[in-house]
Amino acid sequence: MGRHFIRFGKPDAQMFNFALDHIRREDRPVSKTDILMVGDTLETDIMGGNHFGIDTALVLTGNTPQRDARLMMEATGILPDYVCASVLE
Repeated sequence: MGRHFIRFGKPDAQMFNFALDHIRREDRPVSKTDILMVGDTLETDIMGGNHFGIDTALVLTGNTPQRDARLMMEATGILPDYVCASVLE
């Protein structure tokens, strides 16, 4: 049919580039060191931020429950820069 699939979402860097370009179009001087990826899923949010070269914070109130977080990080090798019990932390 002449169509091809383009993946656009976490953890692909294309999504992070799109977001950074969008912020920069607002005439805001932003660099990767100004950004913190906050998410509740290691395999998408944290991995995506790690691959894009930005700091990451894993929040333990969603897809990664506190009781499983350490084991999941050890099993996957995906490590956030920060771990927070909630977004309020």
